[in-house]
Amino acid sequence: MQVAHDRKFPDTNWELTVIRRAIERWGATGPDGRALPETELRERLWALSYRFGRMQYQGGRYALARTAFKAR
Repeated sequence: MQVAHDRKFPDTNWELTVIRRAIERWGATGPDGRALPETELRERLWALSYRFGRMQYQGGRYALARTAFKAR
């Protein structure tokens, strides 16, 4: 039996995952040579984690929410 995945409350924060992989692969500097200040980049990544955690919390998935809120 195949388990149905909940699209509304996914287990993985794909948006954050894709951005982190892109930074690892190409760095934090854009094609035009501009880079975000480190603090702004951290704030944006934190906001993605927070938003994902809030969605998990609202869906009653508290352990995933806790993990997301702790992510940096």
